[in-house]
Amino acid sequence: MARLKDPARAHGWMLRIVTQKAADWVRRRTRDRELTRTLQNREPRSVPSDLQMESESHEQAALIRAACLHLPTDLRAVVSLYYGEGLSVAVIAEILDAPTGTIKSRLNEARAQLKALLERNAS
Repeated sequence: MARLKDPARAHGWMLRIVTQKAADWVRRRTRDRELTRTLQNREPRSVPSDLQMESESHEQAALIRAACLHLPTDLRAVVSLYYGEGLSVAVIAEILDAPTGTIKSRLNEARAQLKALLERNAS
């Protein structure tokens, strides 16, 4: 806001930011879908153990991202801002205009739902 010279243009400036963030989100979601599709269609192969551990870590991250798509929008937003963007609870609370306690509760609920989703898929 400090760089904005004409306050009357604030609306357009904010819309551009939202549009860019939405485009970033769509690009990330598309990449996640492609990665999930690739992982699901991939044939198992033999790899050295250190590379296998790294591969398993990437696969686990992809599974978590795919599970996040099944979260309700409010929980997905908090998870995305906290883990994806690396924002603090206080900043997220300010962005979403919610108390920090609510943000913490949403994070805990999201973690619980993700755990249930991942356990269900593992069975």
